[in-house]
Amino acid sequence: MRKPYVPGKGEDGRAWAIGPFRVVGRRPKTAVSLPGFSPRMQTPQNLWQGFVWLLAWWIAVGPTGLLAGPLDNWAYRAKIGINNAGGTETLTDFPLLVSLNASNFDFAKAKPDGTDLRFTTPTGTLLSYEIEKWDPANRTGIVWVKVPQIDPGSAAGYIQMYFGNPTAPDGQNVADVWSNGYVGVWHLGGSGTAADSTGNYPGTINGTGVLTTAGIIGDARSFAGDGSRITASGTGLNIGDNLSITYWMKGAASNQPGGYTRVISKNTDAVYGWEYQRGGADAHQYIRIDTSAGNNQVRSIGTNAFDGNWHFLGTTISSGTVRGYLDGSSSTTNTYSPGGGFANTEALTIGARVGGGNPFRGLIDEVRISNVVRSPAWMNAEYRSQSGQMAGVGTTQLVSGLVAEYSHEDPLNRTADTSGHGHQATAVNGVTFITPPSTGGFAAGLETTVARFYRPSNQYLDLPASLLNPLSGGLDQSQGFTFTALVYNDGSSDDFRTILSSNRFRFQRSTGGVYRLDVKNTSGTQTAATGAGVFQDQTWYFVALRYDAAGNLAQAYLLPSTGVLAGPMLSMTPNEALTNLSALRIGS
Repeated sequence: MRKPYVPGKGEDGRAWAIGPFRVVGRRPKTAVSLPGFSPRMQTPQNLWQGFVWLLAWWIAVGPTGLLAGPLDNWAYRAKIGINNAGGTETLTDFPLLVSLNASNFDFAKAKPDGTDLRFTTPTGTLLSYEIEKWDPANRTGIVWVKVPQIDPGSAAGYIQMYFGNPTAPDGQNVADVWSNGYVGVWHLGGSGTAADSTGNYPGTINGTGVLTTAGIIGDARSFAGDGSRITASGTGLNIGDNLSITYWMKGAASNQPGGYTRVISKNTDAVYGWEYQRGGADAHQYIRIDTSAGNNQVRSIGTNAFDGNWHFLGTTISSGTVRGYLDGSSSTTNTYSPGGGFANTEALTIGARVGGGNPFRGLIDEVRISNVVRSPAWMNAEYRSQSGQMAGVGTTQLVSGLVAEYSHEDPLNRTADTSGHGHQATAVNGVTFITPPSTGGFAAGLETTVARFYRPSNQYLDLPASLLNPLSGGLDQSQGFTFTALVYNDGSSDDFRTILSSNRFRFQRSTGGVYRLDVKNTSGTQTAATGAGVFQDQTWYFVALRYDAAGNLAQAYLLPSTGVLAGPMLSMTPNEALTNLSALRIGS
């Protein structure tokens, strides 16, 4: 008879694949209590969208006892993929746009105002975010998240979004989202005063021709071209050099009320400054810079920007060099005579020249000013983020009770607990992390990296003692638990394959592909139960082991990608309750 795992002792065997792995420590209230499961039947493929497989594991444990994790009371999670494949440099503290709509988010699962949203790094560090717009009736959410690091040339980065906590306080930290060199950020949504998300310089509406309308990102402001405008003033806007500006505009040359249309201005003929102007009656956008070394220094920024379509425009001005960006393209570089700079105390004016002259007719959205010179890669990333090319919202997962997770997606620490609860695993005897060789019907949840266990080398993941200690935010064993995973056998031999083991039990595939649970009492007496399910070689399966401490009942489930959750394949009533686990291993 196969012996339960004894800490410090290994076993032989061949290659064995185990995919995303969970442990849930909630006392079951339904016939099946698994994260990602509801009491109704579901297909395993749908349950596992967004997770890592093959010889990969992850674990969830909850509730967590006396020291709860920061997100234990959140019911749902979705992975936000970050595509920076076109990026050429590392982006630090980047404000990433996350757009939610009916196709990627169920607004009924969040608070009516969305303030239960939380965002984390893959390892669980909370991130600052701002909700620009939340409209559940029309299934629209616009959120900005400050991401600590986005790697260049990579489409594998991600953050996590949590929601589904009706008692959660507002978690926004708006000012911190924009603390990386931004002195003014006007989303131009809402009505009335144009709020500045940095909290410094709200915009005042001048005239009756500034209205709220649908924009390129949430809402924008329309300008009637009658001199109505938005103005903002303050010391931080009086920048004389090393300046970056970005904005979106939609206007047609043929619809402008006059020539030399000003879209944004911080200039008059009497002071040095800068402003965006149309080239007379043409359709091109220019920037004009006035300094003590030269007035009316006009430089090209965007060809055919006044063609009636939305365009992203950006400019950096620094020490005699001005670079212009149109829709994320490579910069147009020119020089100017900087003199003593272009600082002034005139109001920043959106929609016309300072004072209302040369007004613009059209739409303006997402105006930003920074007191740092943004790089071409940063400007391109802002365009890609704001145009919806950078962030993708993954499938919603039920994660109530999640306190540990091993996704293997962190390249710096493949055994990190990506739930953020700090239960880091240890790879023993050379566990390798590879790209899955197949999807096996679970393609919707496949990620990029999985862990591979080779049993002749006794490879395994050793899970920390904190995972079994409620005082350390781990499992309260008196409430029961659930383990779930995806598993795959390479077929090299018909030997035992351990999925999960402890000092009290071994959960495994036995010879002939039979599903098996061995339980050892504290006295050493051993019992075993086998299930009707049979593992086929080179096939992915969803597996689960559930222990109901209240009823002292262990149940196991085995389903292929085309199966439905109908009932357990294996049931056992242990002679002694499984409430004194002292060690856990994956794969051995």
